[in-house]
Amino acid sequence: CKWGSSNCDEALADVHVASYSSSRRLSLEIDGYPKWHMKWLQTKGTIRLPVAASLDVDMGVGAIEIEGLAGDQRIDLGVGDVKIWANKADVHSVAIDAGVGETKLHGVDRHVQEHRSMFVGSELYWSDGPGEAKIKIDVGVGEVSVWLE
Repeated sequence: CKWGSSNCDEALADVHVASYSSSRRLSLEIDGYPKWHMKWLQTKGTIRLPVAASLDVDMGVGAIEIEGLAGDQRIDLGVGDVKIWANKADVHSVAIDAGVGETKLHGVDRHVQEHRSMFVGSELYWSDGPGEAKIKIDVGVGEVSVWLE
């Protein structure tokens, strides 16, 4: 909790992380998180996955940073920023769509299709990689940067 809010203990009493698993899928959800007037409450976390794991993130607001995954990555973020660092040898394609914001792909020198929408949105697509992983990112409002190293 920021700013020592008196509502903090009350709000945190209702918040918990729920996990659901089936066959080869693990889902995590933060239940009970206040929907309104939550500027004083922040959630930060680190999740460690096997390098070959695929990742599917659906989040309303926040910032996402991903390093070193070799599997498919699908990120759907309403508002916020996404930063991904991946091994270029693992990646086949990168597709990024920001309704309002910037899209950047670093570490490739050709065959990037980029489209700007009304000077506020940006899309890009690249599919010249030697690997198998597909990175797909949709952000309503925010910036997206992907580094292929």
